[in-house]
Amino acid sequence: MNEEFTFIAAPLLEHPMVARLSQYEHHRDKTRLEHVKEVAWVSFYWGKRLSLDSSAIVRGALLHDLFFYDWLHDGPRLHGFRHPNIALQNARKVTALSPLYHRVIWSRLSFHW
Repeated sequence: MNEEFTFIAAPLLEHPMVARLSQYEHHRDKTRLEHVKEVAWVSFYWGKRLSLDSSAIVRGALLHDLFFYDWLHDGPRLHGFRHPNIALQNARKVTALSPLYHRVIWSRLSFHW
């Protein structure tokens, strides 16, 4: 399973915009990059167990917090409601997104509350 996850995740993790997430603190003393990788792994694990589209799940999870500001101190008001759209707009700069990717990125909002 590790090899399959790495195969799916590597192209995005190597992209400069995604790699830039390592510069931002996020949750519980983790960088935003560590956070999205952890979310992607857990999502991949459950996606495999439930026979879902693992590639879409991993890609969506890696891109769900693709924004570049300190959300605790900077950024737009009501960050929790606005960041999925910001992440989606940035994700479009990284890769082509199918409607399924849009749903995966937007669905991540419910896990932040």
